[in-house]
Amino acid sequence: MGCSVMCDREVLCGSEVRASVLLLDQTPALSIDLGMIKWVQGQQFGVEFLRLPLEARQRLNRTLRIELIELLKTRL
Repeated sequence: MGCSVMCDREVLCGSEVRASVLLLDQTPALSIDLGMIKWVQGQQFGVEFLRLPLEARQRLNRTLRIELIELLKTRL
């Protein structure tokens, strides 16, 4: 599990990061305890979530499931 990030700072592939992600209509921010930068392309990079607390993983899965259902509804 992971995400892509747009950033105006230079990052290195293989670097470890910690991040907070704001989900739509939800507080507090989702805490990513440990991630690793897997690829870099210009000002965008991909982060693999290596350590994501169970509660954060459940919130993220729930949010993604709801968004996917809404997306699929618009394609019917």
